[in-house]
Amino acid sequence: MSRIDLLRTRTSNTALASPAPGAPNPEHDVEHAVEHAAEREGAREQRTEVLPAGGPDANVVSFSRERERVLGRLDHAAAVRRLRRALAIGLCLWLSVLWLDWYVTQVAGEGDLLVFASARLFGAGVLSLLLWRLWRAPEPSRLQLLWIDVLGFGTAAACVGITTLPYRGIESPYAPGVIVVLMARSATLLGPWWQGVWLSLAPAVALPLVVLVAALWDARIAEQFARPQAVAPFATTLFMIAMSFVLCVMGGHLAWLLRREAVETRSIGRYRLERRLGGGGMAEVWAAFDVTLRQRVALKTVSGHRPGSPLLMRLEREVRALAELTHPNTVRVFDYGVTDDGLWYYAMELLNGVNLAELVAREGPLPVERLLSIARQALRALGEAHDKGIIHRDIKPENVFVAQLGGEQDVVKLLDFGLARASNDTKVTHTGFVAGTPAYMAPEPS
Repeated sequence: MSRIDLLRTRTSNTALASPAPGAPNPEHDVEHAVEHAAEREGAREQRTEVLPAGGPDANVVSFSRERERVLGRLDHAAAVRRLRRALAIGLCLWLSVLWLDWYVTQVAGEGDLLVFASARLFGAGVLSLLLWRLWRAPEPSRLQLLWIDVLGFGTAAACVGITTLPYRGIESPYAPGVIVVLMARSATLLGPWWQGVWLSLAPAVALPLVVLVAALWDARIAEQFARPQAVAPFATTLFMIAMSFVLCVMGGHLAWLLRREAVETRSIGRYRLERRLGGGGMAEVWAAFDVTLRQRVALKTVSGHRPGSPLLMRLEREVRALAELTHPNTVRVFDYGVTDDGLWYYAMELLNGVNLAELVAREGPLPVERLLSIARQALRALGEAHDKGIIHRDIKPENVFVAQLGGEQDVVKLLDFGLARASNDTKVTHTGFVAGTPAYMAPEPS
């Protein structure tokens, strides 16, 4: 029997055992959050949400709704990152066109360098302000991001239109520059078609609007509209801009559909990934749905490491330690394995609550009775581990999780056995290496 089968057998026996009096019922179906299981790999903590009661069918509906919310958050975060990169690169390219303005005016003898430079610097100033807002905390909301996007690309296209006025007007070779702006817009556009229409409309209509307004007070531009020879290249440019607009919207919509499909169908074995709870380096923690047992779990994954690597050795130590422990105040592990493409994982219970550090930060000093209750539960879990020869080696508030479980409050779950070792194992720690978090270690080893 493989170690995975042994682990499943142990977990199954534990689930069938009757809980001790006053202990939480491990069969109760609630949502948990174990963002801190990935803390030692640099996990960023996320807020958890409580699922409605109502059995598996209600949970499946809730998972679908939550997945839509999660996908929306992922899309927004990715859109912010894409727009940051696009505006930063666009700002550099925008200023680089100044040399072309100099060549047109000084060598070809056309255009107005003052108009060109003013348009370039104005556009660069707007892009710089928008970049500042994108990098400034807090992250812009969806509505703010929408206006930043429209203002950035719309301003660039309008400035392109302004540079055409002193340089042959509606026949200007600068007019196709709007297509370049739309190409940059398409590189960052990843959303439904209606969103693409709204975001791409401003740069698409900027050139004709600028030219039509200029024709009201510039007789030279107005005269060009009276000549078919001048209107023909302008109409051609507008047609190419319209085609670019349609392709930009369609491409963004198709890419958005493919991305959502990839996220929605992503799974590891029998686990369908729901949302990323945290991660760092090559390790990640996901909220997942076990399609076989029809329950939610936390799935910790490690990829890109060969057997025997330090991170995989730590993962195996953590799984072995948790598989041996049955105390209700120790986080339970359900499954452990590796996919065909080399992705190592293990599944554990998903907790709803906060760790002790967050609890104290949120509520301040805890009442003595409550603190003693939390301490007793944590010590009982450690007691079982010590009785079985397992030393945790990283006890700290972040690894003491205070959960709501089975209708009970302040149910303690001991987390993160990644640094645990057997008391008779002298090979886990190398000479000169100290395991644990220095701020919470005894003075002797620290």
